[in-house]
Amino acid sequence: MKSHNPQHFESRVFKVVNGWGYDILVDDSIVIHQESVPVIQTKQVFAKKGQAEKTAALVIQKLKSGQHPTLTKFDLQKILAPDETNDNGQRNLE
Repeated sequence: MKSHNPQHFESRVFKVVNGWGYDILVDDSIVIHQESVPVIQTKQVFAKKGQAEKTAALVIQKLKSGQHPTLTKFDLQKILAPDETNDNGQRNLE
C-alpha cells in the first residue's frame, strides 16, 4: 500500500525594483512566481515586504484547503488597506 505524503507548502518573498514579490513552493518546486500585485490591471509591486508575505500566506491557505489560488480584489483590499499608500505616496490598490 502506498503511503500518502502531504504536500509541503512554502513561500519566499524577494526584492524587485521598487518593492517586493513572492514565490509559492510546493514540495520545494516553485509553482507560483509573482513579481507584482495580482488582480489589479496596472503592473504594481507590493510596496512593503509584509504585504507580499500576507498575500503569499493567503495563497497557501487557499491551496491547502483545495481552493484555486486565485485572489480577488476583496482579498487584496484586506491585505493592503492598512497601507493605502506606499513610500512614494502612491495608492497601493486601484
